[in-house]
Amino acid sequence: MIVKLPPAGLLIPCFKPEVKGTWPEVVSEDIPKLKAALRECDNQIEDYLKWRAKHEQPERETP
Repeated sequence: MIVKLPPAGLLIPCFKPEVKGTWPEVVSEDIPKLKAALRECDNQIEDYLKWRAKHEQPERETP
């Protein structure tokens, strides 16, 4: 059995912005930072899932 692993640089920890916790700061500063971090992390996962799907497809021989 051969197991392919994703390249090391593909799976990296997601950025976790600091949450300050007071309501005006949460609304005006923290929430946009959290949304951006979530979006970036989601993009990493989507890239990995696309890579995995591409490599999990059975290879077909051409006649």
